[in-house]
Amino acid sequence: MHFFAVTLLLTIRQSKVIDIIGKILTPLLVISLIVLIIKGVVTPIGEIGAGMDAASVVNTGIVNGYQTMDVLAALCFSIIIVESARKKGYEGRKECSRAMMGACGISAVLLLFVYGGLTFLGATTIDVYPEVTDNAKLLSMIIQDLLGFGGMVLLGIIVGLACLTTSIGLTSATASYFETLFKGKVSYKTLVVVVTVFSFAVSNIGLNQIIAIASPILSLLYPVVIILVICSFFKDRLLRCYLPGAACLVAFVITCFDTLHSTFGMNFSFLEMLPLDSMGLGWVLPAVIGGLIGFFVPRKAKAAEEA
Repeated sequence: MHFFAVTLLLTIRQSKVIDIIGKILTPLLVISLIVLIIKGVVTPIGEIGAGMDAASVVNTGIVNGYQTMDVLAALCFSIIIVESARKKGYEGRKECSRAMMGACGISAVLLLFVYGGLTFLGATTIDVYPEVTDNAKLLSMIIQDLLGFGGMVLLGIIVGLACLTTSIGLTSATASYFETLFKGKVSYKTLVVVVTVFSFAVSNIGLNQIIAIASPILSLLYPVVIILVICSFFKDRLLRCYLPGAACLVAFVITCFDTLHSTFGMNFSFLEMLPLDSMGLGWVLPAVIGGLIGFFVPRKAKAAEEA
């Protein structure tokens, strides 16, 4: 209850959201993670273990990566980030794009450092805690061994800040989107309250239940979103063909079969014949083929202009 009350308090003023996240919460989060990672690198708990085979690592990483919702959240956050950049004086398209590219570059470097550091911590403890399979429990044990009681306090700060920045960003982005969708008939502040109350209600279902519900949905959405992100870099060149739509459609169909197979146990043996299926990327080649077919199908001039 208190968590969502803080979220509401920090989100209710739309103009302050980016400043709160960018100037206060995110720096504290990054500093906390840097302290943890440097300690783990300087005084590792153990040696780097053998680990799993490459295919298993990639597959597990992709599935768990879907559940972090990083790409989906980025699409949502882009709404308030671009709006904030415009309010700070980046008016022109090129000027705004340049600012966004700089921000993306810094974010990419920091994320690479954080995820690489956490991967190193996991690799050096795989033989120390071989019986631990719960990620949250493993992380708490690693931090306790590295930093003692103070580390557990640091873990609380890290988790709290990570959850809070995500909660604030998604709440604000959702409210902004629906405010635009409703053409201002429902105010941003009203929508923030609605989203916060709804989120609080859903949170009481329990983490395991939320993951069980969200996991197949994310598995369906992520390949499509990944394709759209890639195609966005070539938007001007793809306006006059059906490459994005065809690739997304084929990827969605393949992931539908894959989700029915993995979640509900339906037998679709042909999936095993797809390249990269063992890595959870069976949709890639069919999407590429579908995209190539769509590339040679021209769009009507009116449809291209509307896009």
